[in-house]
Amino acid sequence: MIRVGGDVERRPRVDVTTERLRVIAELIDRGELTTYVGAVLPVSDTRDAHMMLEGRRVVLNVDTAHEIKATGH
Repeated sequence: MIRVGGDVERRPRVDVTTERLRVIAELIDRGELTTYVGAVLPVSDTRDAHMMLEGRRVVLNVDTAHEIKATGH
């Protein structure tokens, strides 16, 4: 549940199963499902990843080693 102001909103339930993940993986492997990855962050940037999911503004910098680093906490 998420509390917004005085109201409580319920997020849709995600029902993840091994079988569903297997089907998705097969679709990707066959090229029938295309995924788009906006950013890949290291575990040390978990906070920034969650902020991005919440729609908060996070500035990402790409260094010369092609690693993405979040800035502007």
